[in-house]
Amino acid sequence: KGNFVLDEEDTANHVKYEYYKSLYLDVTATDNDQINDVKYCISSSSCTPSTSLTLTNDKSTIQMPSASGGEILCVKVTDRVGNITTKCSDEYKVDGNVPTLSNMTYTNISNSVTINLTASDSHSGVYKYLYSKDGGTTFVSSPNSNYTFTNLEDGSYVFVSKVIDKAGNESEIK
Repeated sequence: KGNFVLDEEDTANHVKYEYYKSLYLDVTATDNDQINDVKYCISSSSCTPSTSLTLTNDKSTIQMPSASGGEILCVKVTDRVGNITTKCSDEYKVDGNVPTLSNMTYTNISNSVTINLTASDSHSGVYKYLYSKDGGTTFVSSPNSNYTFTNLEDGSYVFVSKVIDKAGNESEIK
């Protein structure tokens, strides 16, 4: 289960994300006789499952944590007679943290305004910058931390911006 699927398109925004916003992995363990013990671990590489996992009707769900790199889930199941099976998931990248837009400055030259942004994201990284000259009604997307609105007519403008990280998390509007 996940809010975004790795390398698949978010059809609402037509954007491909490298990370999940959040991710829950379902674990199902069955045996012809009886499951005696289930343990799991989450790590950036293969790990030895040591945390107990309680199953309800042979199932459990584990939330994968936000991390700057990929994480895997390993599960070890032991049956009543001592047979052990260990399986590990694929690597998943999860970023549930909102990026930070810490500073916005602008330069006005003739009929142009250049917006400069300072943004950061400690997990997946900033994916794109969004700029608006109408108070946030419409936005222009850019991979750059600066954008120039050109050929502006005389009048009043309300410039706002926000950033989106590689998981699709959006910063506050500045």
